[in-house]
Amino acid sequence: MLGNILTSLLCVATPASAQQFEVSVNSSLQRERDPRWEKVSATPIHTSTGLTVGMVLADNLSVIMGFNTGKAGSMITVPTGIDGQDSDLGFNLATTVTQYQLGARYRWKWRRRLIPTTTLKANLGHASLRMDEDIENEGDEVSKRYSALAGGFEIAGGLEYTVAFLSQDQVRINVGFEAGYTNLLKLRFNDNNSANDPISVGELNLGGPYMTMYVGSRF
Repeated sequence: MLGNILTSLLCVATPASAQQFEVSVNSSLQRERDPRWEKVSATPIHTSTGLTVGMVLADNLSVIMGFNTGKAGSMITVPTGIDGQDSDLGFNLATTVTQYQLGARYRWKWRRRLIPTTTLKANLGHASLRMDEDIENEGDEVSKRYSALAGGFEIAGGLEYTVAFLSQDQVRINVGFEAGYTNLLKLRFNDNNSANDPISVGELNLGGPYMTMYVGSRF
């Protein structure tokens, strides 16, 4: 009798103790809402890649943290007149945007393999801005670099599909899709080296709708 009760308890406890952790790599597409983004990139779509890890807090609820990063750039031309002829002088403008994230993901009970998700994260965005006359010349004499930080958040809903169960169903191999919205406060770039008081170089107000695809495991 006691053996049967212990067996029942272990059988019940096994699914609850399975999939306590998760890890995934992701790729995101985000449409930037700020029209000034066109000066940095030829397309309004910003692509990034990243990594997410998580741990179960309660039934179907996990705390997750991670980051994603992506680069964009463009050539800025300035019309000038030299010897009576029009010509273009220009410089390269590039930025690297990295977002660090901490939040929670809730998985809704629906199907064994198909699981809807809701995700809410707090973000810390870091952007570097680089202006260079010649991208092939890496000397400091022709380049300027600025950086900025801003906080924000993102919210998304998605669907996760389990491709395979391993180790007696305690390990899931997943692919997932999420769509949502990101909002960051203004990234303000300042020149701190040219004067005693910082000189404003410009600002970006990044954020907008995004889609993320990820591949990973829960174990």
